[in-house]
Amino acid sequence: MTFHSDEMKSRIDAMWVFVRDRLFFEGTGLIYDHVLDALDYFPTAEEVCSVYPNPCGYGTGMEDSMINGGSMLLACIGRYQTEGDAEALDMAHRLVRGILDCQATARSHGFLPRSVIPTDGKSHYIDSSRDQYTLCVFGAYRFLASGLATEEERRRIASMLVSFAERAEQNVTPENGFDLLREDGMPTLCTVMWGDGLGNHEFLRLPMIYLAAWYASDDAHWLKLYRTYREEAIERSLPMTGRYWHLYTLQQMQMSVRLCYDLDPDEGMRERYGEILCAVADHIEHLIPQTRRQLHEREDYNAHFRSIHETEMAERGGHVAGGYPNLAPVRAEANSFFVLQDAVDTLNVLNLCPDRVPSEDAIRLYCEATEKIDLALHVTSVPVQILEGYYGG
Repeated sequence: MTFHSDEMKSRIDAMWVFVRDRLFFEGTGLIYDHVLDALDYFPTAEEVCSVYPNPCGYGTGMEDSMINGGSMLLACIGRYQTEGDAEALDMAHRLVRGILDCQATARSHGFLPRSVIPTDGKSHYIDSSRDQYTLCVFGAYRFLASGLATEEERRRIASMLVSFAERAEQNVTPENGFDLLREDGMPTLCTVMWGDGLGNHEFLRLPMIYLAAWYASDDAHWLKLYRTYREEAIERSLPMTGRYWHLYTLQQMQMSVRLCYDLDPDEGMRERYGEILCAVADHIEHLIPQTRRQLHEREDYNAHFRSIHETEMAERGGHVAGGYPNLAPVRAEANSFFVLQDAVDTLNVLNLCPDRVPSEDAIRLYCEATEKIDLALHVTSVPVQILEGYYGG
């Protein structure tokens, strides 16, 4: 199967239906991490309120709705612009509404909940992540830039992006360890936004928030704040270290760099961002043999899903939950999700590099990953990233 074949287009259309009918929940406007065959797969409102099984909601099926929403927005925009598909435009509006409504459930200004439970549309876990903010901000920016947003959507998106910037300005300080903080004001697991503890792929996540707030609001304060971090962030974004847990880290790095490349008014800085984008693209191309080998070493990509109510739970080692439960489901197939996503994100990273034509090897790897999915059995949200790869170029 080749990228431009009728067979691939048929598979892409089937994945679109899979995401729309089995991962997207109309009641919340969100895309969940696994199929919605039964709502009792998800934690109850009481479990979420007690922060069970952990503050991030890891393993619950609702840890990555902002990531999924941002990726799917890119796919919707691309599908509408290339195919004129009215359903894609409608889905984009529904996703934007879901993201905005989810963020509006936050009890702390500028906090971004990862998701809300389908059963009440408001209960959410108290810890977010850099990753959630990155995809939410980038997806919102791309939607604004597409010209498809209504006036009401533009107003609400601007308000949300400014609230993120205001939270960052208040909380990302040396006194707080440069942490955006949990919803309850306590330290987070993974929303530290600045400082020596970050990897090179994380240094532009904070500047992108300030630059996006400026773009959406035209408030020069945010541009000035962005510029205070810009030089150091650029310097510390290279070299590529090779130490990345999975390749979604590079997809998110590329999104933060691409937003700055697109929006920085200084042409000289845009050239420097372009160099970073090319370096990330070169690095992920270099990893293709390793990524392909890992893809074909596993065969459990369509494993049966087991909810937190029917799975053995174990303590999450090495993570501090601040007095709350810190458990996660024991699922042998869990890493297969990331391995499959790695192969798809290779193309997503390359698509974010301006004027970069992905290599035939990268496209072939993407096709091989797509062929691993049996939609009659599959349960995860990887088809979202596959759609991003197909339409995001």
